[in-house]
Amino acid sequence: MAANSSKLPKSVYLIFEVGDPNEIQSQAESYTNCVQFLRKHGAELGFPSHPDEIQGDESIVNEQIDTITELFATHPFSDKGTKKLRCTKPDDCRYRIDIDLFLDAAPKTCQNFVGMIQGGIIGKESKKLLWYKDCKVHRIEEQVIQFGDVVKGDGSAGESIFGGSFNDEKGGLALKHGQIGVVGMANSGRKNTNTSQVYITTVESMSHLNGKHVIFGQVTQGCIPNLIKVRDLAASKDGKPKIDVFIRECGIVP
Repeated sequence: MAANSSKLPKSVYLIFEVGDPNEIQSQAESYTNCVQFLRKHGAELGFPSHPDEIQGDESIVNEQIDTITELFATHPFSDKGTKKLRCTKPDDCRYRIDIDLFLDAAPKTCQNFVGMIQGGIIGKESKKLLWYKDCKVHRIEEQVIQFGDVVKGDGSAGESIFGGSFNDEKGGLALKHGQIGVVGMANSGRKNTNTSQVYITTVESMSHLNGKHVIFGQVTQGCIPNLIKVRDLAASKDGKPKIDVFIRECGIVP
């Protein structure tokens, strides 16, 4: 399948979610309950119509939150206490990474990556949907973040949109790992074994990878802080993320 780089987007994005998925969902739902409760009943109970409007010093804010929580627990809106309430907005646990693609150097590799970003392709071998959305990030070390096992999710497998693996592109092999945010194809340690697994470097130089992996993109400068934040939150010495990290959204940069 020949790659036509003129039809491919120049940039794509990934949104990493860091944290326990169940806890993140629970906090979001609890905060939504508070927003809806105050919007509907805040005025009649003598409180603001939105949790963000609760004002005062720390003791006053905490006192109001405690009172709202107590009222909510016995209010019909709580469904007899089955709903949870959270009056403070959950911390942002999602980090967007924009990537500029090197379409001229590695058009087929970019085509594969864009295919994984857009989804919609069923693997010829795995019979699974080849899509990075909700894919687990299986490796995070001080130097690198690796993801893209759309088959098993643990780093032991992968499949390209072409079926199985595909060959290295010379243009991508010629590029260097000389800055933070280099995006390249992970492989099985041998030439021409590219599938769906990808890595992003998080240090200035990884020269030992030069000529061994196809580079096909670069994280934009404005997104480097988000990249480092993800690494700092989840990196471990053995590479197994110390906290869950998933790709929750991905798409084309307009």
